Amino acid sequence: VAGFLLAVLIAFVSGLPGLFLVFLFALLGSAASRIPGGTNHESRSAAHAFANLGVPALCACGSLFTQIDAPWRSMIAAALAFGLSDTLATEFGTRYGGAPRSVVTGKRVPAGTNGGVTFTGSLAGIAGALFLALAAQGARLLPDESWPSVAAAGIAGNLVDSILGATIESRGLIGNHAVNFLAALSATGILLLFR
Repeated sequence: VAGFLLAVLIAFVSGLPGLFLVFLFALLGSAASRIPGGTNHESRSAAHAFANLGVPALCACGSLFTQIDAPWRSMIAAALAFGLSDTLATEFGTRYGGAPRSVVTGKRVPAGTNGGVTFTGSLAGIAGALFLALAAQGARLLPDESWPSVAAAGIAGNLVDSILGATIESRGLIGNHAVNFLAALSATGILLLFR
């Protein structure tokens, strides 16, 4: 229910292109999580929905209050590009990536360790961000040819997610939902630097 309400808010501001992106994000993320050989996933709660769609929804609110569309729509796309990048990196890295290494120290860590990255997972994450950014451009959510900035912001947000996971999440200071929310927020901020 929470995810549906957030998607409605995003669609209200960004129209069918925004709704299409949310649908694409949910469809591909769900499909990736069902590939055999992965770990068990926790149930999809309201907190999970807000971690994934909260930042795009906040950007939609920003557009409503400022009456300026272009930067907010790009920020919605960047947050969703991060979300798909993170999901695909996790799902493919866990299944096909082999032994992960800490994004901070470079040392091998057990599979499932917060902040652990693999080459396969990283490639999947990059592909996810690129795909969603291109989809946003094709759906005419983005101004001009700004998809490279959106993709770069999504990839950078994924890196932030891994760093936060290896540092503050691994110490128990915050949980995974908070890490995802902060990383999505960072993706939108990084996008503004690229503009």
